[in-house]
This record gives sequence, C-alpha cells and structure tokens, in this order.
Amino acid sequence: MNHVRAETSSKSHNIIDQKPPRVSVIIPTYNRKELLTRSLESVLSQTFKPFEIILVDNGSNDNSITDNHISDNGNYGVAISYGFYNELFGNNFVYNRRNADFEVPFSQRKSNTWNENYWSDAYLPRILPKFIFGVGLFLIFYPIPCFNVDWNPATKPYII
Repeated sequence: MNHVRAETSSKSHNIIDQKPPRVSVIIPTYNRKELLTRSLESVLSQTFKPFEIILVDNGSNDNSITDNHISDNGNYGVAISYGFYNELFGNNFVYNRRNADFEVPFSQRKSNTWNENYWSDAYLPRILPKFIFGVGLFLIFYPIPCFNVDWNPATKPYII
C-alpha cells in the first residue's frame, strides 16, 4: 500500500492508495513512417503505461498504419481526425472500448482504406465486412454520420 504524506500549512493529510496520474503521449510525425513503429514501441515499453497515445500527422504522403497490436485502450484503438488517404491493414484491434473512429471532411469520408485487420468485437465468425463508423464534417460545423469498410477482415489475430 502506498502512503503519501502531504504538508499544507500547519495541517497534514495522509493520502492512501493515490491513483496514478493519467498520461497522454503526443508524437508528432511527418513522412516518418519508418520511425513511427520504433517510437510507439519505445513508449509502450516504459514501466509507466500511458493512458493514450496521440499521433499527430499533418498531411504526410506515407500514411500507413500496419502490423500493430492495438489493445486494452479505455478510449479508441485508432481515432483519425482530419486525416485522409490513410491505409490501415494487418492490425489487431483487441479489447478496446471502441476499436476505431474517424472524423474527416465529408467529401473525404471514403478516403481511408481499411483492409485485413483483425477486430475482436466480432462476436460471430467474420464472414461479412467490418463497418467502421465515424463522422463526415459538412461545412466544418455539421457532423454527418458515415462509415468506412474493412472489406476483408482477418478471421484470427496476427502474431505481431
């Protein structure tokens, strides 16, 4: 049991079982796909695990997310915001609260390519395509529900 003693003016307080802080790790990238996996592995190998990892990419032309095991996230496995022409393939999405989400301009709503990913939220054998729900923004302010499709989802997880 962790005990922390905090002194404030003349009073002292015992804080028992203080919850660890939630940490967000932000990784900026631009056309550095070959280093991105190494960066993610470095963050995930730390003894203190982050609450979320946010990748910020401003218009790279090498937008591939591939061969990752994305699991046990309290929020999203992958959330794409204003990113388009992304290719996501060969990933495992396992035990995330919500495996994937996207928010893009409405005209670009079909520009992300999802292919051969494993989805743990499939309660039945995966014989149909996997729908990835998101939002297309019309005139920036009006969200319109839309979806992308993983036409060839994997039937079993990859060994990554």
